[in-house]
Amino acid sequence: MGLIAKAVFSSLLGTTSLAAYLAAKNPVISPLAASDPIWTSRLFKRYNPSANPATQDVCIRRVPVDKIRPELLKNPEDLVLEYCRGVWSGYGFDVQRRYLRWKHYGPETSTHLWTKAQLSESKYEKGTCIVDHFEVVEKTPTAITVRCGDSPRTKALRGSDGLFVIGAMVDDARGEVELTLTSCLFSSQGKVLGVKGPMSPWMEELHQWHKSIIAYLAANDKRITSATLRAELDLDENTFTEDVAKKYETLLEKKWTSTIMDLESRNAALQLDLDGVVQANSKRNQDLTSWLPEPSPRHSLRCHTSTINCVAFHPKYSTIASASDDCTIKIWDWETGELEKTIKGHTQAVRGVDYGGPAGGTLLASCSSDFTIKLWDPADDYKNIRTLYGHDHSICSIRFAPCNNVETGSQHLLISASGDQTIKLWNVETGYCVHTLRGHTDWVRSIHPSADGRYLISASNDRTARVWNISTTTPETTLILVGHDLGVNCCALAPVSSHPYLASAAGLKVKAPTAPDGAAGYFATGSRDNSIKIWDSQGTCVRTLIGHKKWVNAIVFHPGGKYLLSVADDSTLRCWDLAQGECVKVLDRLHEQFITCLEWAPQVSKDASLSDDSSSRLAQRSASLQTGGFPDHQIRCIIATASMDSTIKIFAK
Repeated sequence: MGLIAKAVFSSLLGTTSLAAYLAAKNPVISPLAASDPIWTSRLFKRYNPSANPATQDVCIRRVPVDKIRPELLKNPEDLVLEYCRGVWSGYGFDVQRRYLRWKHYGPETSTHLWTKAQLSESKYEKGTCIVDHFEVVEKTPTAITVRCGDSPRTKALRGSDGLFVIGAMVDDARGEVELTLTSCLFSSQGKVLGVKGPMSPWMEELHQWHKSIIAYLAANDKRITSATLRAELDLDENTFTEDVAKKYETLLEKKWTSTIMDLESRNAALQLDLDGVVQANSKRNQDLTSWLPEPSPRHSLRCHTSTINCVAFHPKYSTIASASDDCTIKIWDWETGELEKTIKGHTQAVRGVDYGGPAGGTLLASCSSDFTIKLWDPADDYKNIRTLYGHDHSICSIRFAPCNNVETGSQHLLISASGDQTIKLWNVETGYCVHTLRGHTDWVRSIHPSADGRYLISASNDRTARVWNISTTTPETTLILVGHDLGVNCCALAPVSSHPYLASAAGLKVKAPTAPDGAAGYFATGSRDNSIKIWDSQGTCVRTLIGHKKWVNAIVFHPGGKYLLSVADDSTLRCWDLAQGECVKVLDRLHEQFITCLEWAPQVSKDASLSDDSSSRLAQRSASLQTGGFPDHQIRCIIATASMDSTIKIFAK
């Protein structure tokens, strides 16, 4: 089972800098020697009193000591603990962790380690239970031993049992650190006859596939490839004899034919299911366009220690990022409510975050009161890949946008707004500032680019909002919106799906008088004068929404087009009917203090769900806007609010 063990071992690593290095190196996989201490250990004798046969191997990695963080070499216990944390909190264990949480999490298991944060911070003392499937049964300075195979709540002997030893020690003579994963699986109930240890059906199936591939290669004169694969799988000539090769020679074609037929059968069944639910989906889609959040949130996320200023949804995954005055960014899974990671790097309050970026990979951008913008790579454990300098004051808003100006040399822009009264456009690939927009006479609080990247609206303490054409070689203000009595805190561009409702509010018979291509037909602004104003592309205020008792801090259009949602310092979330100009729903006292931000999860197209290509995704989103808004089936009914009370609330259909 060498190749299997190698794949499992490699995938278990990946959260710490130590584990990241290990994942790039080849391990040595071998059966446990008869002299291995596990066979004579008190734990093996205790949990396998009948000395039943075991399925076992050990995976060893040797790493030069100069590749290990120096602080981990001072104390052997720190080295093995950090290694253990990397194993359990890494991406390789993530799928199993999520499945076991779904299956076993409850009041009886709430004290177990379930989240990535818990797994990456635990001390792994004796008695620590992991996802109701593993229990630490011994901890020494050089190894942590875990019992596996069944729930830790089952203390008696089990049909499925085993020991998993995570070991680390410094070999001074060789100048290396030896890291080991030892697995020993057995049945501890009764006496098992024979010499073969337990092996799950999927592993037996995988071994059959391996043997059939080797036999097929050999039979078709691919003997070098066959021999290489056999060596990788530790199948020597005594194990993989000529008789075995003959037996498996035609099995690959049979298995492949069987697999294809099975897939075709499943595809036909799925097509029948799809045909049968078209009518039900049509009704469901209609519900999505009119969905509004209910008072009870799905999750209340707590871990920040100060005001949360901004949240941003990942465009593809169930991930949400939050930015706080505690100088950190936290990454959450909004489906489960788990904290996945805390990002540190800014030296003052983090004011804004946004997901987006170049083709081939989504990035996270953050801006701060420390005058910097940072780019983080989610695919590389949110490593900081670039820091942008240029603003002379606190930066309070950050947004990605596609770029339509070929002279910038970039397909994507990053746009920032600051207390220095400017807006800067950055080339995402190079990190260079390509334009600085000037015009506001006070702090620029909020920015919102159009989906096609042609236009930008900004809101300022100078009581105005400005619309900019940023697709030209010299971006300029095309419209100044004047009408609020106090500073403007937030702004938004209306999606095309809302134009019929807004045209009705403006008393127009046509859908909307719009800027070119309908990219910037209507706008909304929220102010410290407690009001929300709706503007057309001529700068005329067509509707003023009155209802909030304190500053309006964030607004967002419903993707279905009929509603606008807003939050304010009065701790309420209000839902407004755009055609009627009335508040149709109020969620009161959502938070214990001022609500600082509101975000609707971005819509996902069928094509975008198959790729992490941000360029393609933004282009599809832009196209959907130009043709009348998002198709119903694309709407994700998920919103998030955050507050000075240091919590995030997730609302979902």
